[in-house]
Amino acid sequence: MRDPVIVMGMMRSGTTLLAEMVHKGGTPMFQVKDEINPAYDDGIKYERISAHAINLTLLGQTKNIAGIKIVGLTLHPMPSEALQKLHDEVGEQAWGFKDPRTTVTYPVWSEHFPRGPRLYIYRSHEEVARYYFRTARKPLTGIKRGRRAVRAWVYFNQQMLENIRSDRETARPHALVRYEELMRDKELIGALEKAAGVALFDARNWDLHRNKVSSRRDAQISRLLSLGFGKRLDALYRELGALRVTSSS
Repeated sequence: MRDPVIVMGMMRSGTTLLAEMVHKGGTPMFQVKDEINPAYDDGIKYERISAHAINLTLLGQTKNIAGIKIVGLTLHPMPSEALQKLHDEVGEQAWGFKDPRTTVTYPVWSEHFPRGPRLYIYRSHEEVARYYFRTARKPLTGIKRGRRAVRAWVYFNQQMLENIRSDRETARPHALVRYEELMRDKELIGALEKAAGVALFDARNWDLHRNKVSSRRDAQISRLLSLGFGKRLDALYRELGALRVTSSS
């Protein structure tokens, strides 16, 4: 079985977009029978069901709990039967997968698949936190979920930096991109292909309005949800920004 292309990043950060680009670039990211006519612009997720199930096992989960609740869980060994099932599924063909949980479980995956390309993506913590705030039924619950999301953002992106350090030490091909830049800069696609060594195809409708302008209320909510995280957030943005691919890379 070949080593897979792995897409990583926190929930709500653009992993679906990257997975679609990889899939339409020629590397299957899921079994065809799992999804019908998937499209990023339709909001359908590009996830391989078998890899998702393995991640739940690695995290000791018996059900699919919210991703922002997996912070700090102990990792479990890779089940041998799960690897055999993957081999039966993909054979000797090129393949890949994305699941935000892989950002946390990656140390286990990299032991068994040490060579394939890795693609990483991160997004503004404000946008991620506001999503969890807005989708809560009550304001107080929204504040709790939003602050938990900021904490998870710190955790996931710290893990992502650790993963990238591991990739650099072992000379694995990899690339990191910022979601907001990927949404407005077509030239980034070619830079990502070059950095990670994987073919990508961008099927998005560029006529759609994608980047919403934040309101004053959005800014106030973001400040509330981010209280106490300022120094850690600033440090992470500096590290991520220094490693990210740009169109001039």
